[in-house]
Amino acid sequence: MKIRPKDRYKLVYFLKKFYDRYPHEKYKIFHFVKFFKKRLKNNKDAWMAVTGETGGGKSYFAIMS
Repeated sequence: MKIRPKDRYKLVYFLKKFYDRYPHEKYKIFHFVKFFKKRLKNNKDAWMAVTGETGGGKSYFAIMS
């Protein structure tokens, strides 16, 4: 998946906010996306639940995944 230039700013912004708040996270968001896509490619079930505040980027995250 290629990220459009206009969406790159949003992605960087939300990732920075996330890792500023949770610096101890072992895996980055890109690890999650990689593992999720690998499961789908191997025809395995994949479930994802996204929760958070209104306007927090949940839909954007789901689309990017």
